[in-house]
Amino acid sequence: VFRLDVGEPPRSVLGVGSVFWLGGGLVLLAAPRVMVRGVLRRFRESGYDSRRILLVGNGELARNVIKKMMSSKTTGYRLVGYLAGTPGSGREFTDAPYLGKPQDARHLCVNQQLWVDQIWVAISETELEELRTALALVSELPHEIRMVPDGLLATVSELPVSNVMGLMTVELTSAPIACVNRLTKAIEDRLLAALFVLCHSPL
Repeated sequence: VFRLDVGEPPRSVLGVGSVFWLGGGLVLLAAPRVMVRGVLRRFRESGYDSRRILLVGNGELARNVIKKMMSSKTTGYRLVGYLAGTPGSGREFTDAPYLGKPQDARHLCVNQQLWVDQIWVAISETELEELRTALALVSELPHEIRMVPDGLLATVSELPVSNVMGLMTVELTSAPIACVNRLTKAIEDRLLAALFVLCHSPL
């Protein structure tokens, strides 16, 4: 009777195998994210999967927000219009629909069911009374509320601060995670779980 003693594989083989496992895992994790981002980019260029923004303000801050949103279709943000005491002046405001005064926010968003995902308040902190009034008018609406600061508020606020399109925004109220984001996260979680099972399963 002959017995073939194979023995343990060389360390070099184990090392190469580990590298392939690691590389394959990284590809499995990165590929779906890249693919989803590419698809979302195409959708956003066509006007889909964009957060619809209602802007409040007609000053320099609001003008800058409109300019940023109009400059690219792939940012994922779409301006539906703006609210202010009077229509703003300048080319940027000409391109953006004027929907009324801040007092009309509830009527537009609730009664007329204007499709809005986020409300951005872009009023200078030097106009304190106007800023307070605008925030009070939109704070109870069922939308994510963000403020575009231009002073000390961004540095002293304990609220979440993020950079969107090169603009600093303060998140005053949050909204549930979007459907597409939930789908992306679910795909990544399942791929990660499958990779974990493969790495720990016997050969």
